[in-house]
Amino acid sequence: MRDWKRWLLASVICWGLPSAVNAEPHAKDMAGIQAAVRDTLKDPDSAKFKMDAIQPADLAGDGLYYGCVNAKNSYGGYVGFRPFLAFVAKDKTWQAVVAQDDTMSAVFHKSGVEKGYDLDC
Repeated sequence: MRDWKRWLLASVICWGLPSAVNAEPHAKDMAGIQAAVRDTLKDPDSAKFKMDAIQPADLAGDGLYYGCVNAKNSYGGYVGFRPFLAFVAKDKTWQAVVAQDDTMSAVFHKSGVEKGYDLDC
């Protein structure tokens, strides 16, 4: 049941994104983004990141970021790079949504391409 909620959240976020520009996250943002993504993983210590930034959206004055993460699954094997979206919630904490399957990956990819951003995981 939790998966459909994540998919819905990701879809809403993706279609609300502004056009993309090259906005690099600050070092403190990078730490917050990576921590939020790690919180969603089964093996947080295994996370390997590819980071690309999306234009800051008007979410509490902070940005919405896209990136790719590869991490181990329950069986101990890497699953391959999957896209994620990270953003600052209203309570000023970093939140992240990681694509859990090919459908979510396609939604993230299509959204980015439509906004003029080359999303390559």
